[in-house]
Amino acid sequence: MTTRTVLRALAPRWRRIVRGFQSRAEHTAWAREVVRTRMLRPEGMGSVGSDAVPFLVDTSSGAFLIDHLKIEAMPASSRLDATPAAASIQATWPITSNSLVADQVSDFCQTDYKTSWARTFRLARFYEALDALTADVAYTYTDGFDKGLVLVTGGHYHSLKLRRTMPTADVTLRSYVTSAGGGASMEVRTDLVQTDPATGEEVLIQCCHTAMVALDKESRRPAKDAVPTLVIGDGDAAAAARLALAARHKEYRKKQNQEAINLRAPISSPPTPSEMSGIHELWRSATALAEQRGPRVEKPETIAHHTHHKAVIVYPESRNLAGNTFGGFVMAQAHDLAHYAARYFVRGAPLAPFGLDEAVFHQPVSVGDMASFTAKVVHCGTDGVFRVFVTVGIVDPHDPERAPQRTNRLLFTFATSPEAAPTLLPTTYSEILMYTEGARRHDVEGLALDDASLEQLNAFFGTFDREDAMGQPLGRRRR
Repeated sequence: MTTRTVLRALAPRWRRIVRGFQSRAEHTAWAREVVRTRMLRPEGMGSVGSDAVPFLVDTSSGAFLIDHLKIEAMPASSRLDATPAAASIQATWPITSNSLVADQVSDFCQTDYKTSWARTFRLARFYEALDALTADVAYTYTDGFDKGLVLVTGGHYHSLKLRRTMPTADVTLRSYVTSAGGGASMEVRTDLVQTDPATGEEVLIQCCHTAMVALDKESRRPAKDAVPTLVIGDGDAAAAARLALAARHKEYRKKQNQEAINLRAPISSPPTPSEMSGIHELWRSATALAEQRGPRVEKPETIAHHTHHKAVIVYPESRNLAGNTFGGFVMAQAHDLAHYAARYFVRGAPLAPFGLDEAVFHQPVSVGDMASFTAKVVHCGTDGVFRVFVTVGIVDPHDPERAPQRTNRLLFTFATSPEAAPTLLPTTYSEILMYTEGARRHDVEGLALDDASLEQLNAFFGTFDREDAMGQPLGRRRR
């Protein structure tokens, strides 16, 4: 029995405990609701100066490009209404008409990267910009600067990428409040949208939800009643649906915390006996394969073989208005390393970056810190969808032998041709935990949402039918 056959046989075992969503059907229904309830450009929104987006200006690309971007927001008089549109802000990158902007944010062509560029919005730039825009929206909504608040990012969650960026249309990021209950926390959603040149209709490309928390500037504890209650009009069904989604997001995160298996979580449980039995069977299969005579069709690879590191010193230009390293810098650095790990993993095969499962911010990174980034490819499904886990830690210069103090935890999703990726084997207990979390997520968070996402896969990998995209076995890889 091959390791891939073992993976397929053991798939039901990962379903006994899941991360937030209880099934693929529930995740797909959630994704459809996210698409249906997005906010269109609010009436009354107009061009504003860069002083409306101080956090976006602070980003590495924002400071360089801000004069080339179109920034739009609602009039100051409407911000007292505490409606979803009141504090909304959007920024447009003119990639079709401004080569300077396009060069700064474009990705390379995944299939012919040495000779051609893809005029698509690089995911690292998306994460960098959304982190800044959510802060700008949060401070606008709470009037945080005048009230002396400190608004921090609790985490970025439920990122959904639907399709490629169109190279023939400008890119707009629109951020707006989806939930605020009058306490210290709020949810902000950021959409990447484009206008389809063929139809003239606005198309949702990607979105991400962000949890923000208001802190008292002196005590740095949650500031009670600092966040105004969101006002939703009687006829605004989409805003009411987004509010309901935000409540579900909070519940999903609660379930994830209850089912946490990472070692540093306040509540941490080991993998189930069934899951450990699955790991055991994988290793039995790999051992038998290594000892057999003749050519080996499959060669399982260890997670350690697909582990990569990067270390940086944080300089002052990476700080935000609060004096700490802005989260977008960390997210961009983490994504670049994850992308490197993903390309190494597929060894030249077509690769599609599909987004972010979550980015959790445990504590700020300060200027002057020695930051270490570690990326591991932790799980790959039989459909070619795989996850890269990135941890960020701070190294103590006075005690470099000490394990880095963890500051961030990010989980990225990529996809490749089902024939391209090898089977992964965890070798340490921490890798077993990461592998198990990846398997759980893969089992319930399906990739395919609609025909558009299938078209995206087809552009990379050729024919890819709906059943395949939902995670059914696809046949043997060539390794």
